[in-house]
Amino acid sequence: MYYRCFIIPPISLFDHYSRLYHHCYDSKNWEPPSPGYGEPFPLLAGKAFHFAKDDFVNKRNDLLACADELVTLKILTDQDKAAKTVHSNGSHSRNLDRLKNGCLFVARLIEELLKDASLKLSSAISQAYDEVLAPTHPGAVRMAVKAALWFTPKKGSFLTAIEETEETLLSIGPKFVADVKAMCQHVFDLLGGPVALHGVDYSDQ
Repeated sequence: MYYRCFIIPPISLFDHYSRLYHHCYDSKNWEPPSPGYGEPFPLLAGKAFHFAKDDFVNKRNDLLACADELVTLKILTDQDKAAKTVHSNGSHSRNLDRLKNGCLFVARLIEELLKDASLKLSSAISQAYDEVLAPTHPGAVRMAVKAALWFTPKKGSFLTAIEETEETLLSIGPKFVADVKAMCQHVFDLLGGPVALHGVDYSDQ
């Protein structure tokens, strides 16, 4: 599993994940990624996730900065495990976990839209957020996200923003969800479980 799987360039979202899935499991070399991780969040949810853009970009940049030294995610996570810094704020592993959660959030959002064609985007975002991102956020952030859901764009605008259509959502969306979940599970296994959930004391780990 290589770092490229957490970088999203401004192309069709499903097409990008299809490419990166095969890259992550077939490639032998680290390749410098395209810029742009974090861009899907303001596009997905209007103002609801605009705050997340800089945070995800900073975490992406942290992984890029150590990529020459820590050439695979296993090396990265093994180093933090040895130093007992997996749960430490700003550690490479914690940043990796948050980027993994961002990818999984998008997959869960798409999954919710596939379950019910009449579902509003705001409802799909709310469900995905509660399941994937909320456990790592303090109460103030969770409340701010819920309040901002009033500004969520319509489903059609969201699909246009990620360069997809209702047709590609139905035809490619299921494979997209399966591929992203497989990658995220691999990262979860490398990390050894959930990382720094809000309100949990990890001081003895």
